Amino acid sequence: MVETLVHDTRELKEETRDLKQRRSRSPAWEGPQAQDEVPAEPFYCHCADDSDDSSIDPSLRDGSPSEFPTDTDTEVTDLEAGGGEENTGELPPNEKTVLQAYVTKAFRRICNVKGNEWPDPSFIRTNPITQETYPTPFFPFDASDARNARICRIVAEQVINELAKPERWPKGLKHHPDAEVIEQMPKRSFVVLKQGDSSVFGYKSENVLKLADEYVAEHNIDIVFLQNLLDAEFFSDEASGPEDETNETAAAWKVRMAALLQMPLDPSALEKIHFLEVLAPAWRTDLYSDVIHKFQQLWYDSLSERQKVAIKYHRVHTNRTSPRIPAYAPYNFGISEEWLKQNRLDRGKRNLLKTWGKYPEPEDSGFAHWVTSQEGQRN
Repeated sequence: MVETLVHDTRELKEETRDLKQRRSRSPAWEGPQAQDEVPAEPFYCHCADDSDDSSIDPSLRDGSPSEFPTDTDTEVTDLEAGGGEENTGELPPNEKTVLQAYVTKAFRRICNVKGNEWPDPSFIRTNPITQETYPTPFFPFDASDARNARICRIVAEQVINELAKPERWPKGLKHHPDAEVIEQMPKRSFVVLKQGDSSVFGYKSENVLKLADEYVAEHNIDIVFLQNLLDAEFFSDEASGPEDETNETAAAWKVRMAALLQMPLDPSALEKIHFLEVLAPAWRTDLYSDVIHKFQQLWYDSLSERQKVAIKYHRVHTNRTSPRIPAYAPYNFGISEEWLKQNRLDRGKRNLLKTWGKYPEPEDSGFAHWVTSQEGQRN
């Protein structure tokens, strides 16, 4: 299933929640850049990763090296006598190339991505052994983006820990690399992997936000308010297979998704077709869902035919819902009053829902007028 890494990820969750709960719902938020604080793990969905590789390092929690053997871990070294030399400056060019390749492999290993197609960062991909969530870089932004910078830091720390033992150095590395040299390398790996990413059109929230500037000018909606509305934390979850609690097989689920889209049901025709079942958040009102769907459709309509064909997944809207609760509160209009009343009775959810219902939309946002105009168009 589709749609977290270790203590760094949990720490980021807490930082994000505190930031979002403190931020004003108007000009104090700085638009998409403030969204950089959102980690790659906001969508609480079970994930069946397409990859078989479960080599994500579960031991990052205590900073120890990976227990899962990989080609980078087992590529053992021709070391000089004495186990290598301490490097006090830049590595020789050939050794720097070796180290950069090692860091890039580590970046892939930690993110659990082998090829050139990187997943949508809003999809949760979980290690089936450790239940940790693989991080995914946000390629629409650069390496300085808070989410990407956090991944780069995790990669650097992991490589530093691994290379502390000379017997784990890759072949061709003969000097102990300086930590400051290693810390810069994941940024280069990010750029290289970004250039090779073939799944260009998978970023739901970021793509939708690209339309915001044009839309607000036409409809007189406050840009900051709209960007808050389109925060990826509030988007639907998506699943790439049936519910765990059912007896439905993956093949039967795929046929059902195809039938809902009125596509051919022949198994051979479906073999290379990928579906995502959209899971509506149980907490979200129909009005808020309509707003998000409106902008998703606007984004899709803005694509060329070639770009549409390049989208890997067919999204299918069903009656299936997601129990995931966002890490921070949305605007009041987007919350189902019945859901909120019922879930506040749950002692385990009380703290998470503490600020829910405290954020009315700003009077000058233009939202009420926009909703009225949209309802008029539907009627």
